[in-house]
Amino acid sequence: ADHDLVDLAVRTADDLDRLVRGDSVPGLAAPASAGLLRGLSGAALLHLELHALTGEDRFLRAAGRALEREAGHCVTMPGGTVQVKDGRRHFLYLDQGSGGVALVAQAYLARRAAPDLSALLPGVRQGCVLEFVREPGLFTGRAGLMATAGQLSPKSRTEPDVLASARNLSWHLIAQEDRLLVPGSRLRRCSADLATGAAGLLLALHFLSGGGDGAGTGTPGLLELLTLG
Repeated sequence: ADHDLVDLAVRTADDLDRLVRGDSVPGLAAPASAGLLRGLSGAALLHLELHALTGEDRFLRAAGRALEREAGHCVTMPGGTVQVKDGRRHFLYLDQGSGGVALVAQAYLARRAAPDLSALLPGVRQGCVLEFVREPGLFTGRAGLMATAGQLSPKSRTEPDVLASARNLSWHLIAQEDRLLVPGSRLRRCSADLATGAAGLLLALHFLSGGGDGAGTGTPGLLELLTLG
């Protein structure tokens, strides 16, 4: 590994952990919500990667603290789904929502038991296969939710409800001559990018086509694909 980059990652992780502990860190502010991109789940993932790289238990403890903070944003809805509460709105998505929290929590639970985090996962998975989803994209839409449901499935990525959600991607697509176009963020224009457009849909479908649960199957898990790990 590049030692300068590792040192920078360690300093960043330490600053983020100080933030979680309630210390003041110049230039940093604790996020108001939760999720992989807009919450502290991304910080927890950094701690997990550093734990894997260095073997230092302090990074695993820091990941647990960040995820506990994230879990505090999650609520159980009347139907049993677990979602991130942000004011009057509730989110399941990867970027801001319980889907992103659950992916990192699952990775943490593979290394250390945490009953409170384990209890969140079934409700998140239930929410990720809801029939109505406004956008199709990876980080804020159906593609990311169905891939997350596949990752959280105890047996297979291709459970019937996950496949049903994948089929429902067709509801979003726009046929133009010999092409299928994907509406992007807020459905204002079509997109081919990873976060909101066609590339993200293809990555999600590629992940689901791997079949197994991502553990011991030789196929990468969803977090590995999202982070090019």
